[in-house]
Amino acid sequence: MTQVVFSTNNTTISLDSTVASVDLGFPQAYSLSNNDTESVAPLTGTATSITVTYLNNIPEPVTYNLTQGVNFTPNATVTIQDGGASGNSIIGLDDQNKKAIWTKP
Repeated sequence: MTQVVFSTNNTTISLDSTVASVDLGFPQAYSLSNNDTESVAPLTGTATSITVTYLNNIPEPVTYNLTQGVNFTPNATVTIQDGGASGNSIIGLDDQNKKAIWTKP
């Protein structure tokens, strides 16, 4: 199974301004606020999908499926970006240029 592995990664959520939060599907990352400059604590866990909740639930939350998995570099900073209501993908990129891609079904 394709997956994204976070290993003590500080994570910045920098999605479209219509996004309220994201859920990466593991305990430390069930509700990460958009435009947080860095996660409260480094994230460690495995993600296979990402659910995006939009401001005022318009549109309703959308789950993006993983299309390109990666093992992020341990201790690297990861930025999660894109994800607008009209967009089709979300990109996760660490500071060593390792990339994950999630897309709308």
